[in-house]
Amino acid sequence: QVRFRLGEVEITSKIIDGSYPDYRQLIPKETEINIELDRVNLDRMVKVAALFAQGSGGSVVCEVEKEASKFKVSAVASEIGENNSEVDIKNAEKDGKITLNSRFLIDVLNVIEDEEIKFSFSGKLTPAVIKGTKKSDYVHIIMPLKN
Repeated sequence: QVRFRLGEVEITSKIIDGSYPDYRQLIPKETEINIELDRVNLDRMVKVAALFAQGSGGSVVCEVEKEASKFKVSAVASEIGENNSEVDIKNAEKDGKITLNSRFLIDVLNVIEDEEIKFSFSGKLTPAVIKGTKKSDYVHIIMPLKN
């Protein structure tokens, strides 16, 4: 155990008995839907959708449409209405839909510095994997919400 005291701030730390879970098991090795899209456009879309999603716990629906080569973000607020935004994407392999917490999605988009991101998932109950296209040292996992 260790304790640090800096003025009125005190930090105490203790080593946990037992083994720490292997975080690498949480990161999916393979994903069925892998797209690349502009980070700034996605950030704008999610922030607008988050305003509509406040009443539903912040949940936004992210959808990939292969035929139209579009990535859509939508949210519904029973009192206000609904919001639907879309952006063009490249190489959509198949259609898919996942519901995520808008706050978690905004958080990762504020951290990644690359202009484009890789957004990957396999289905609506599997985690979404988000990382930059140029720097691969940062991987962000968001667990989906059940809708």
